[in-house]
Amino acid sequence: MFLSHDDVDHYGNVDVVMELCPNATLITSWFMTERLTGELNVAPTRWRWLGDGEQLDLGDRIVTALRPPLYDSPTTRGLFDHRTGVYWASDCYATPVTTGTAFVEELDPEAWASGLTVFAQWNSPWATMVDPAAYATACRRIEELPLHAIAGCHGPTIEASNLRQAHELLRAVPTAVAPPQPGQELLDQIVAAMTGAPTAA
Repeated sequence: MFLSHDDVDHYGNVDVVMELCPNATLITSWFMTERLTGELNVAPTRWRWLGDGEQLDLGDRIVTALRPPLYDSPTTRGLFDHRTGVYWASDCYATPVTTGTAFVEELDPEAWASGLTVFAQWNSPWATMVDPAAYATACRRIEELPLHAIAGCHGPTIEASNLRQAHELLRAVPTAVAPPQPGQELLDQIVAAMTGAPTAA
């Protein structure tokens, strides 16, 4: 089992899965286990620490842990499967969808582009402060993989036909314009809808 980072929506069921799969190994990292001290009940004998850039031979394939260009936790690592050419990108390359969607090609192109930009800037707000050359280097690290697809945790799979555009969109995140996040006015409307109370004038 591969744990990409220490957000609860990613590690919340680890204990249950590891209990149900007694022969499984948890692929994690030193920093991850440090930050999740007291949260996980998996014995260290079942851990396998895999740092950024390190490879692991799983028998039928080799995988490499590669941190994506954008992330919201310092523990984040993606995972590249050398046999299939699929990169598991954690939260990177994500985009919101209104219904279950398997592939980004099923989305309206403009909706995908704006969704990726908004998610990236809201999830990694530091992106607007990065050094352009350093960020480009981080992007190339993924772009130059022999990719067949990119899969992630919060959005449809990006197949080969959409990879180039996905890379272009991600490269543009630091200088793109994203809308502000919702504020108190929206919360007031939600509360009013729930309670029947009038909204402030």
